[in-house]
Amino acid sequence: MKYNARRIITLFIIGLLLGSLLLLPFILSGNSTADAQPVIADTAKVETTSAVESPATAESEIVLTPIYDVPLTVGEQQFVEEIAEQFGIQPQIIFGIMYVESRFDNAATSEACIGIMQIDKNYAPQWATNSEHLIKQYNIPDVSDLHDFKLNVILGCQAYSEWRTIIQTKGMHPDLDTLGAYNNGYNYIAQPDYKYAANVLA
Repeated sequence: MKYNARRIITLFIIGLLLGSLLLLPFILSGNSTADAQPVIADTAKVETTSAVESPATAESEIVLTPIYDVPLTVGEQQFVEEIAEQFGIQPQIIFGIMYVESRFDNAATSEACIGIMQIDKNYAPQWATNSEHLIKQYNIPDVSDLHDFKLNVILGCQAYSEWRTIIQTKGMHPDLDTLGAYNNGYNYIAQPDYKYAANVLA
């Protein structure tokens, strides 16, 4: 009887050990899942933060570079492009006029002509009236201030456009002769040459 009791106790202990071993994977699996949850939550948080910060980072890396090799700011170059496009003029022609007329100096004044495109103050009111929609569009407050860069560019393009219309009615070259007329008006039309155009387009 003593032998049988010991044997029964031994078998019982062995049974408990085997049962514990069988339950161990389930216990470990439960703990692993619980531990993994915070990691998943942290990953989601990092991804959200990254998504929010990315546009700001990208924006800070944007560097504006000049469009043309001229001594004007990027904003001024873009403005010239916009206005020239509305008049159907190549921006390079406008930049060429600026160089020849004033060396890109908006403070330049010579006799009756003022500003970066040397606008004749005697004709400025007429050109301002004809380009009134652009003057309003760009909120230019004083149409008499010919040293205002935007106003000077608008009036210069308006003048070029009006001379081009006159030149075309005479069967002359729409760019080369328009440049000459921009510089010397009807005197050029009477005695045309391409000297001024050559300087502008050089």
